[in-house]
Amino acid sequence: MKKALIITLLLTAGFVARGQEQVQFRFNPEYSIQDIRLEVGSLKSINGGSGDAYLLRGYYTRQFWKQLAYRVGGQLSLGDLGDGVGFPCSLAIRPGVVSWKQSIATATEITVYNSVWLELNGTPESFGRNVFWTFLLSLFRRTEYHVGLTPGVFTNLYPDRDVPSRTYFRLTADAGIVLSIPIWRLCLNVSPTYHFALINTATDPARHLFSITGGVSYLF
Repeated sequence: MKKALIITLLLTAGFVARGQEQVQFRFNPEYSIQDIRLEVGSLKSINGGSGDAYLLRGYYTRQFWKQLAYRVGGQLSLGDLGDGVGFPCSLAIRPGVVSWKQSIATATEITVYNSVWLELNGTPESFGRNVFWTFLLSLFRRTEYHVGLTPGVFTNLYPDRDVPSRTYFRLTADAGIVLSIPIWRLCLNVSPTYHFALINTATDPARHLFSITGGVSYLF
């Protein structure tokens, strides 16, 4: 009888410990401190120039203290603004993931406020359209703000302007935001970023640049 009781207690303790271990190691995206990200998009000159380029970027991001994180990666640029490579590195602030309940509550408040404001100011708008756009924005439950630098080496800037082909160096200061829709271990991202060229050795330098990229990240 005592042996049976001891065996039962040991088995029970084993199942409990196993259950606690599974709970402890169950992934929760709200507590993710690092991710790998892949993005594609475009880069455009916004200071009167007509140059643009296609971008392919890859990042590794890790949170190292409270809400602060560092991002390092590489990018490939193809187009009028230069065919070449860059190496973005930045610091980011990551406030965390907003819960679905809080996101829906905020979206509802914004929808009601916008509808009332538009009605009172004599510019009524379709309520359905208002709800749609507010709901779409509420899906982005994770926000990241970043500032940093991107050194890069490029060739063949503005190939249609009879500019001799040579190698150019460009260093930009970057500031942007990343809006994310977390889906368990994956995040769908949209990232608008402003770039100011601190150094640009091109014959026809572009100083003010803007990029918009979208992609996916894997959280772990």
